[in-house]
Amino acid sequence: MTLRRLIELASRNRTLTRHMSARYGNRPLVVSPDAALRWLKPGMAAFEPGLLAIIEHFITPGMVAWDIGANVGVFAYPTAHLSRTKVVGVEPDPFLARLLRRTNALPANADLDVEIVGAAIGDRDGIARLRIAGRGRSTSGIEGAIVSSQHGKTREVMTVPMLALDTLLVDFPPPGFLKVDIEGAELLLLAGARRVLAEAKPIILIEVNRTTWPEASATLLAAGYELFNGDCPPEHRVPASAWTCNLLAIPAAR
Repeated sequence: MTLRRLIELASRNRTLTRHMSARYGNRPLVVSPDAALRWLKPGMAAFEPGLLAIIEHFITPGMVAWDIGANVGVFAYPTAHLSRTKVVGVEPDPFLARLLRRTNALPANADLDVEIVGAAIGDRDGIARLRIAGRGRSTSGIEGAIVSSQHGKTREVMTVPMLALDTLLVDFPPPGFLKVDIEGAELLLLAGARRVLAEAKPIILIEVNRTTWPEASATLLAAGYELFNGDCPPEHRVPASAWTCNLLAIPAAR
C-alpha cells in the first residue's frame, strides 16, 4: 500500500479548520483531507488559486452566485465575502454538507449569507444514487455520471435528493454567476437548466471532461454564450477552441 493511500485512509472523517487570507477576512472554513488531500497543504495553496482568480475577476458586490458541487466551500465563502449577498451552495454528500453547515455556524461567518442545499443536481426532480469515492470525497458522483480516474473504488452508495437546476429558481434569486463542479454529471445539469440559461444568463464556470465537453460546449453556444478556457487567467479570455478542464461561458451580450 502506498504512502498516499495510507494518508487517504487515515484522513477519513477527520476535520480541521483552515483560515483564508486577510483579503477574504481571514474567514474560517471547516474542511477535511477526506475531501481532498490538498487540505493538508500549508497556506493559501489549498484554496485553489485559479478559482480564486476567477472569483476576484468576476464577482462584484451584490452579485448572487450559485455553487453547484460546493464541496467544503472554497468557492462559496470567498464569493460571499466579496459579493456581500446570497450564495447558494448545493452539495449532495451529507458529510460535506455538514462541514458547510459547520462553517456557516462559526461566529466569524455570521454576517455571510450562504445557504446550503443538500441535494444532487440533474435533469429532473427525484432521487439519485451518490457513489462516495474510495479516495477523496471531492470526486464522488451520481450514478449516470462519468467517473473520474481519481474516484478509486466506490466505498458506499447513498440515496440522495436530486433537483433540476431550474427548480432552484422557485426559492432562490437567479444567479449572476454559476459555478459547476459535479464530477461528470454536467450534461444532466444543463438538460435541467433551460430557464437558467435563457432567463438568468449567468456567467458560468463549469468543469467538463473530454467526453462531456463537446455536448456541453454545443449547449452553451446554442444558448448564446461565448466560451473561454477557464484554466487560463481570466483577464486574458483565451477562446476554448479545444477541450479544457474548466470551461468559462460568458453571455455574448456582455
